[in-house]
Amino acid sequence: FKQKTAYEIRLSLVGSEMCIRDSYRGPPSATGNAPPPPRLGKDGAGVLKETPPRLGKDDHGVYKGAELDARTVAAKFAWYVEAFEKTYDIEEYAERLKAFSVTLREIQHHDEAHKVGLNRFSDWTADEFEAYQKYKPSLKRHAPLVHKTTGKPLPTEVDWRKEGLVADVKDQGSCGSCWTFSTVASIEGAHAKKHGKMVTLSEQNLVDCVKKDRLPSDAEDCCDGCDGGLMDNAFDYIINKQKGGIDTEAAYPYRGEDERCAFESSDDGAKISNWTDVPSGDEDALMDALATVGPVSVALDASRQWQTYAGGVLTPRKWLGGCSSDPSKADHGVAIVGYGTDPTSGDYWIVRNSWGSAWGEDGYVRLKRGVNACGVANFASYPTAK
Repeated sequence: FKQKTAYEIRLSLVGSEMCIRDSYRGPPSATGNAPPPPRLGKDGAGVLKETPPRLGKDDHGVYKGAELDARTVAAKFAWYVEAFEKTYDIEEYAERLKAFSVTLREIQHHDEAHKVGLNRFSDWTADEFEAYQKYKPSLKRHAPLVHKTTGKPLPTEVDWRKEGLVADVKDQGSCGSCWTFSTVASIEGAHAKKHGKMVTLSEQNLVDCVKKDRLPSDAEDCCDGCDGGLMDNAFDYIINKQKGGIDTEAAYPYRGEDERCAFESSDDGAKISNWTDVPSGDEDALMDALATVGPVSVALDASRQWQTYAGGVLTPRKWLGGCSSDPSKADHGVAIVGYGTDPTSGDYWIVRNSWGSAWGEDGYVRLKRGVNACGVANFASYPTAK
């Protein structure tokens, strides 16, 4: 089954009166995760503005037109399949259409301050999106050091991207390796700040090699590559099993699947000697660490709100799909690279994600600051560069 037949299948689905329900019950029988979509440029964010839909820059996928009947949804899904280079068999096409219709209706009825839109996750169910997050929360903190606030006045805004401490946004693909991207982002930042040069480092090194690492008082080993892991364990492994070194991305490129460990000390691009935890739930301490140290690895709850996020300051909602500040709900590893204040939406964190630059604000999300949004301050840590 090829994309070129999407229109014919759409017609057959509508002709057979296959109902597009307002809610979808249960996950589809998917044949696997679809490949990531092509990168969208500055003027594209999956916008649905006209019929046929066309990429634009105004509404970020918010469809405010006529009622979304089955024919309208099917037509927009046919466009989505081609625009995001999705491929399904005939049975999966119908299931993905159902999931897509739920997402499209959520977008249509969106009334929050941040922007929402279509992206590569728009044909996923909420259950599938939740299962994609593979950070494995541990309520215990293990770092040898705990951050102590400096007590000094902090700048009103920080953006380490402007200082060369943040590499281009990367894409973890279908591998549940968010924890490795979070780890690498803070190591890259620490190294760049100390040595004055950005060296992009290898997430695949951590996917393949960080196994059977157990921190004090833990009952189980970590980690499981594409099936999840923890940033603290990654720091610990690098220090104790790789003599503090991590290979460059050029020497050990990302493949997005579990393979044999192939770390070579001669290919390392940065070294760390220790890592520090930020007191749990303390956003003031997190702000101090970010301003004085550099990018910080964090774990948080990436809920349904993240699935449709396209821009603006994301504030957790209290109803269905809102992210939680409960530490036990943490499921995704990211990195905080700055903070600031929006004149309309207030204080925010700048969060670097690992879902490619087509998601959110060129791969970033601005997350509400001051309310521990999505548990952003529950699990924060940063390495010490050699």
